Amino acid sequence: MNEIRPVKKRRLKKAKLCRFIFCVISLVFFLFCCIFYGMRLIKYYKIYNPKSETGQRTGVLSATILKDNPVIYEGDGLYRVNGSHLFKGKTVNNYIEFSNLMWRILRVNADNSVDIVLNEPINNLMWNSKITDYTSSDVHQYLNDVFLKILNQKRLKNTTICTDEVNDLSKITCNKKEERDYVKLLSITDYLNSKTKQTFVNDDGSLWLSDRSKTEVWYAKGNSVASYDPSESYPIKPVVTLKVDNSVIGGKGTMDDPYIIEKKNKEMQVGSYVKFGDAIWIAYEVGKENTKYILSDVIGTKFKFDTTNNLYNPEKAGSLAGYLNSTFYSKLSYKELLTEDVWYTGGYQTSYKDVYKKQVKAKVGLYNIADMKFGMLEKSYHLLTPSKTGSIYIYGPYLTPSKVNIQRDIRPAISVKNSKIKTGDGTLKNPFELEV
Repeated sequence: MNEIRPVKKRRLKKAKLCRFIFCVISLVFFLFCCIFYGMRLIKYYKIYNPKSETGQRTGVLSATILKDNPVIYEGDGLYRVNGSHLFKGKTVNNYIEFSNLMWRILRVNADNSVDIVLNEPINNLMWNSKITDYTSSDVHQYLNDVFLKILNQKRLKNTTICTDEVNDLSKITCNKKEERDYVKLLSITDYLNSKTKQTFVNDDGSLWLSDRSKTEVWYAKGNSVASYDPSESYPIKPVVTLKVDNSVIGGKGTMDDPYIIEKKNKEMQVGSYVKFGDAIWIAYEVGKENTKYILSDVIGTKFKFDTTNNLYNPEKAGSLAGYLNSTFYSKLSYKELLTEDVWYTGGYQTSYKDVYKKQVKAKVGLYNIADMKFGMLEKSYHLLTPSKTGSIYIYGPYLTPSKVNIQRDIRPAISVKNSKIKTGDGTLKNPFELEV
């Protein structure tokens, strides 16, 4: 009997110790769960109940879009497709301002990130002389080299690019994917999914798409798609993906009142409108010392580029370069603001980078192939860039070489030394005016 009691005591001690250890472990686990899920609750509460710059509560972008646009099943509007929400048709309220540019919302993804496409083409470029793969094309390099620099990349996540060949529109697959870039082009699927009878993505023009066949590249043509030689040039509309934590701080998604996700700074940005004298100009290249501006419209006078030469020469009388840097310049009431700057005049062979091989100094210039283009899609006007056939490129609904002795519209560009902004907010309705 005396031997049994110590054994019972040891067992009771052991049982108490086990219960104590179990309680400690349970308490630690309980505290861990409280901290872990509490932090996640705080994180997602902040995401879905963000504060605007004024401290007022506002809605996360994806939730606001879904709230403002009930799902429909026919006509123009927002559709639910495989966990995502897609805008379809022509008349849809899916306008959004981002990085000082106007975009259209393509879709709210299943993870609540938002894909947007630029409202107007940013340029018109050849794909490549031989390569059909998008990630190896000149267009891909341009978007991720020139265009990406003007975007607020902190608001972006990597986009998904399908790299499967498409040789039959009834057999579009996406087995091979890449998620390495912030900017891409529309795919065939993106384009077709935006259609009812029409689409907000495109009017009657053409656009490069990111898909390829074995020997050609796909593009949107009016309200349909087709494939063509990669050495052809078509307009490009960038697509980016906004992170889930972007919030709406203003706007209703309409053309006149787009969604706003960034506080508008009183700073010169690419795409800002500026008033010089009685004319409105658009900033298209903002440098540390100077900013280059393009006239928002063509001037009233048409002019031939030259009689025989396709090189921009400000010293040559009778040429467009001579006219802009003498007659046109002398009539400007604000000519003292203009600075002599470098204008790139290299020819366009296979890459936009060809234009940087030659340059000239002048006070008044023109767009070149590599410059980002803004507005004026309906008229064809001279560029600085020569073609390999002795012609000069013109830009408008199409990019095409033109004989130098044919009169065309003129859309001049100028360079102005950076200075403080006096008034305005940089919009077309209220352009900036600079201190002089």
